[in-house]
Amino acid sequence: MIFDNIPTAMEQARAGTVRPLAVTGLERTPTLPDVPAMAEFFPGFDITSWQGLLAPAGTPPAIVEKLSTEVQRIMRLPEVRARIEPLGAKPIGSTAAEFAAYITTEKAKYKPIVEASGATAQ
Repeated sequence: MIFDNIPTAMEQARAGTVRPLAVTGLERTPTLPDVPAMAEFFPGFDITSWQGLLAPAGTPPAIVEKLSTEVQRIMRLPEVRARIEPLGAKPIGSTAAEFAAYITTEKAKYKPIVEASGATAQ
C-alpha cells in the first residue's frame, strides 16, 4: 500500500499494475472518476499535495503582486489547464493573500500530527 500523488501513480493505475483504492482529497478527481475520495468513508479527510510560488521575505509588495497576477493569468490559460488537469492536478492561481492563508491553515492542520510524532527539523 502506498500514498502517492496522482500524477506519478495515474499511469500505473491506467496500466493495471496498481489498483487505486481512494484519492485523499475531499472530492473525486475527474482524472480517476471511478476512484472514491477518502472523505466518502472518513468525512473531512483531506490530505492533498500542492505546489506554489513563493518569494523571499521582504520582496517589495509590488513585485509580489505582479508575480501573483501573472501566475493567476497563466493558470487560467486553456493550454496550461489542458496540460495540468489530465495529470490529476488542479490549477488554482490564487492571490498572494489567499495562498498565504492556505499555507497558514495547512501548517495548523499538520502541527499536531508532527508534534505527536516527535519529529524535529534537523
